[in-house]
Amino acid sequence: STIAKDSIRNDTIAQLLERRQQFDERENIRALNEFRALHQQPDAQREWDLNDPDYLKKDMPA
Repeated sequence: STIAKDSIRNDTIAQLLERRQQFDERENIRALNEFRALHQQPDAQREWDLNDPDYLKKDMPA
């Protein structure tokens, strides 16, 4: 009886911890994607002028 109650309590705690871990993982992924969207745009990178697909369209004629 005591062992069964302890087992149920431990299972409940394990489920809560697992849910919390899944929430934290989702939150970290969301924060990472938000950071990437705000701070890591291709046109803000140093090499963008070399990799710009519209470079020839933007280039001034000689």
